[in-house]
Amino acid sequence: MEFVRYANKTAMQGAMSMADENDQVERTTIVETGGGGGGGGVLAVVLLIIVVLVLLFLFRDQLGFGADKTEISIPDKIEVNVN
Repeated sequence: MEFVRYANKTAMQGAMSMADENDQVERTTIVETGGGGGGGGVLAVVLLIIVVLVLLFLFRDQLGFGADKTEISIPDKIEVNVN
């Protein structure tokens, strides 16, 4: 949503002769707000996610996931001595 404001200014400018004294000069200033910018926060979040994913990829072995092979050994027998 854009907000546009029209500001009117009526004034006489410069040196004028007597015949031009009653002429009015109308100026219109258009001020537009909104519409631009605001993408910096989104860009920062996207870059942060990319950096985190790259760091996870680089340190995946130290963090314990993404290893080549995971081996789990379960013994067939458990010996328990009860006296």
